[in-house]
Order: sequence, then C-alpha cells, then structure tokens
Amino acid sequence: MAEIDDETLSLLKQIIIEGHDGAHPHLPDLNQDRASILLELMKDVLYQLYVRKGKLQKAIELRKKAIEQKRSNNS
Repeated sequence: MAEIDDETLSLLKQIIIEGHDGAHPHLPDLNQDRASILLELMKDVLYQLYVRKGKLQKAIELRKKAIEQKRSNNS
C-alpha cells in the first residue's frame, strides 16, 4: 500500500519477524525516521487485524438483523 525503500523494508522485516528473543541484541539500530515508519506500519497492521475486523463483524450482524426483521415484517 505504501512505497517503502528496500533497505527500510528489510529492517522492518528483521524487527517484526526476528524480534522475538528478549533483549534483541542482534536487531539493527533505527533512526527516528525509520522508527516512525515502523510505528505507522504496526498501527496499520493492528487496525487491520482488530479494529477493521470488529467493524466488519458488527456490520454483518446489523445486516443479518435487518434482513431477519424485514422477513418477519413480510410474513
């Protein structure tokens, strides 16, 4: 969705995929710009996984209720 240069993408993959071992001594240092990109990326991922999913589920439930109500009114 966003254009990220190859070097930044490589750093982000290292941090996200390999960054699960406590103190993370092997991970690269990030400057402020790259840290900002990583933070925005993580916010987008969390939104897609949790917020958007919840909103879609709520919309599905509301639609089902509306369909059921319409059916019961037509009966």
